[in-house]
Amino acid sequence: GGIISMLEVAESDFSKNLAQVNMEEADALRTKDGDWIYAHIPNVFVLKFLDDHGVNVYGDREHIKATMKLLNDPDYRFLKTTTLRA
Repeated sequence: GGIISMLEVAESDFSKNLAQVNMEEADALRTKDGDWIYAHIPNVFVLKFLDDHGVNVYGDREHIKATMKLLNDPDYRFLKTTTLRA
């Protein structure tokens, strides 16, 4: 339970993200509305961003900018589902 389960879920999500990043067709990374699926952030990282960095991934424009900055950081880049930068 606890931390181990959260890490196993995060590892599973990481594998899913790698599979999406490695897809050749860019259209596969778009939603039906044409938006990019930029990242998949498991709840454990939503809480980590908030606790460690003070960033609310569901927050206002400033928090969204800070989230994008964190996602491009080498420590969290694995959460991205694309190689594009926002």
